[in-house]
Amino acid sequence: EYMISQFAAGAGKKAGEFYTPQEVSRILAEIVTIGHARLRNVYDPTCGSGSLLLRAASIGHANEIFGQEKNPTTYNLARMNMLLHGIKFSNFRIENGDTLEADAFGDTQFDAVVANHAMRIQTGVLNEIMTQAVVMQQPPSDKGKQLRLYYITQVSVKPPTFVIFVNDKELMHFSYTRYIENQIRDAFGFAGTPLKFIIRERSEKNAGIK
Repeated sequence: EYMISQFAAGAGKKAGEFYTPQEVSRILAEIVTIGHARLRNVYDPTCGSGSLLLRAASIGHANEIFGQEKNPTTYNLARMNMLLHGIKFSNFRIENGDTLEADAFGDTQFDAVVANHAMRIQTGVLNEIMTQAVVMQQPPSDKGKQLRLYYITQVSVKPPTFVIFVNDKELMHFSYTRYIENQIRDAFGFAGTPLKFIIRERSEKNAGIK
């Protein structure tokens, strides 16, 4: 796990796309294994590097591990992660493909399904992350006008969708949106899960209205 986390850290801004931080994966794994002394199997439809799968399998004492990952490189990373953790080839099946376009497991029944694409983050926590991000890297400006980020909130899941209120959405360049996304991924993982961001304008006068 240390090797995978270091690889994720070295990947820079894309790290959160395939690695779920240990603290997050443990919480999710404990939730899905409540009431189960031993899991027959566990499945992650967007498994990334497989860290969340491994955590759930370990806590739930699962006999078999199933996962699917769209990105070929991350798919191979997940398989490598299984072997590094001593999981036998016969006890795991990780497939390369888009779960929405071509579900590799069809009607297979699983004792537990783990996926952080349904995670919802509290608004207060999101705004703390955004505030810290702005302090670390100032928003862009154009012709003397500075971008101001007022407020962020999550409005839906599957995929996780966030709305950011700003003073001028034309100043919210894709690169800065991606920067905010990476800060959220660094905190919560969202391995293998696409995040959607909607930028809306709000006047400074109404900036404090939620």
